[in-house]
Parts: sequence; C-alpha cells; structure tokens
Amino acid sequence: MALGKWKEFGAYWRAYSSEWYKETTRAAEHLASSSLTLLENKPEEERRIILSKAQSLSEKLTNVVASEAPMVGAVALMTALRVHEQLIQEQAKQNG
Repeated sequence: MALGKWKEFGAYWRAYSSEWYKETTRAAEHLASSSLTLLENKPEEERRIILSKAQSLSEKLTNVVASEAPMVGAVALMTALRVHEQLIQEQAKQNG
C-alpha cells in the first residue's frame, strides 16, 4: 500500500512539475486576468452581449466534451485554452 502512495505522489509531482502544466496554468491565469479586465471596461450593453455569446459557446463546448471520455475532454479543453492564449498573444504582437 505504501508503494502505491509513493507512485501516486510521483505521478502528481511529475504532472505539476511538467512544462505542459506550467504553460497551461500560465495561459489560464493570463487569459482570466486580461479578459476580465477588458470586460470590466466595456459598456454594460456590450458586456451583456459578450457574456451571452460566451454562455452560448460554453454550452456548445459542454455538449461536445460530454460526448468524450472525461480525460479526453479535460486534455482537449486545456489544450484549447493554451492555443487560444497563444493566438491572442500573436494578434497583440501584430496589432501592437
């Protein structure tokens, strides 16, 4: 039993220490902070429109992910988050 706990601990350690984990959490934090800041500065009507579209997209994503195995859905969402954040960074460089 003790060996199983060490293996589990090792798996968590490798996951949390991986570059993929670090990149994913960095992307999530960056997207959250920049998106929420920008959203807060929008006029009320524009915020409602954005939030309504976001809700609709969230429902679509939920429906797609629900048809997959939980692990597949989780990895796909995390990958999409990283790709989306990279795309935004590239667009910002081109516009800035």
